[in-house]
Amino acid sequence: MRLKSLVSLLLAAVLLFSFSACSKAPADPTIDSSSSIPSGTISSNPAPEEEEEVIPTYLNPLTGEMTLTDPEAVGKKPVAITINNIYVAQKVQCGLDQADVVFETEVEGGITRLLAVFADVSKVQKLGTVRSLRVVFADIAAGMNALLFYHGIDEDYCSPHLKSLGINSHQIGAKSDSFREKNGLAYEHRLYTSGELLDGVIEGKKKWTTEGTTQWLNFSEDATKAAPSETKAVNIKVPFSGTSTTQFIYDEAEQKGMNIHKFLREKCESKKPGESGLVA
Repeated sequence: MRLKSLVSLLLAAVLLFSFSACSKAPADPTIDSSSSIPSGTISSNPAPEEEEEVIPTYLNPLTGEMTLTDPEAVGKKPVAITINNIYVAQKVQCGLDQADVVFETEVEGGITRLLAVFADVSKVQKLGTVRSLRVVFADIAAGMNALLFYHGIDEDYCSPHLKSLGINSHQIGAKSDSFREKNGLAYEHRLYTSGELLDGVIEGKKKWTTEGTTQWLNFSEDATKAAPSETKAVNIKVPFSGTSTTQFIYDEAEQKGMNIHKFLREKCESKKPGESGLVA
């Protein structure tokens, strides 16, 4: 009888030990099970740094530099537009600093006028003031295979000459392609346009040929600059007439030619007053 009781007691002890070994130990309330890395610990595998986005550039056929950023402008004809340059209007000129080439020629009465040429005019927010066309500007635009814009034309001589050139041209002056802005000057010195408005005109001209860039100068393939001569041309004066003289000052720091007339321009969504591209 005692032997049976002893065997039963030992069997119960074995079962109790087995049950305890298979049961899960209770969690320690002092340990935060949700945190696998102690506070203040630096991971040995930091997140990789994001690489800076590189914006592709394309050859500008007007300057020979890799400055075009819009692939839609590649292979397109440039845009040329006549700009007022009479002395009283120079202070309200806009957009010339974004032109790739600016031509200045004498028109009549000793005054000069400008033809601004853009490889990509789409980003110009304000351009003007726009004035009437002259034969010389029509010839320049034809030689550059450009789309020509102007406001006003001599119907007796300039208009037939323009038609004989067979280039795509458009006279602005409607609300859809230009706007007038009060600037303290007479009505004829208030007409402006923009790259967006000019693009709208171009898109609406179904018969225009917009493809076909002409590289008007033979630029170096590797864009290296020509070695300067011993004589520096840092200050050039061009007397167009007894009442109109243009002066160009070369800024060695910026490596850009600047027409002093443009220093009179007011701020009008342009990068820097006084700058322009190539000037002829």
